[in-house]
Amino acid sequence: MELSKEQINKIEEYIAYEGAVILANWIETSAHGFKIQLSLSSRAELDPFDKTMKRSKKRGGQRYQMILQGDQPIQMEALFCGRGWSETKGAHIALHIPDIDDQRFFRGLNTLDQDGDECFTGNIMLLEVGEDEIVINQKRRDKADPVPVGGPRSKAVAILLQDPDFILWLNTVSLHRNLDHPDYYNTFKTRDLMVKNRLGIKSKIELDNGNDQAWNLWEIQFHRPFILWASRR
Repeated sequence: MELSKEQINKIEEYIAYEGAVILANWIETSAHGFKIQLSLSSRAELDPFDKTMKRSKKRGGQRYQMILQGDQPIQMEALFCGRGWSETKGAHIALHIPDIDDQRFFRGLNTLDQDGDECFTGNIMLLEVGEDEIVINQKRRDKADPVPVGGPRSKAVAILLQDPDFILWLNTVSLHRNLDHPDYYNTFKTRDLMVKNRLGIKSKIELDNGNDQAWNLWEIQFHRPFILWASRR
């Protein structure tokens, strides 16, 4: 897909994502075709994809023009297949590469799971393509989107973070307690920052705006263990 002269002149307005990536692996199956997995530098790098998923109300299938930046930029089509984050693997996205020649390109690169430090690293730029085959102006669309607000999930977390029994549980018996500093979580700021780090979020508002993975982590790591402990007191 060729960009118009106007799009080229305002390329920054059309960038859906730009950043450094590592080629973690590639896989080919009869059901899903050829996919690559790219490791990103931090959880915050997933924000553009979380926003895209929320906006389109689907987990995958969004189309991008991907540009591998370098002395001779390489442009190809890619379809978004999903994203994830964990404390061990970090942030990553999966992309389906439909073109055979582009698949051959990635097959010839070293991957993190096979080659370790010798794996391919580089910078990519993603331009989102709409159903009308036109590259989407991200800046213009962001202005039209409503600002996300907090809801029942983020409010429930904020309330529990201020509960004296929850603070006691955090400091004394939880897996998150600080053995060297028994009163470590006595300030709201410390508790709030720790919880957000554990959930991989920058704001509790994300819990009400599509980040179900973080909400599930909250239930598993904090809410359920605390309720169980409180019921046995």
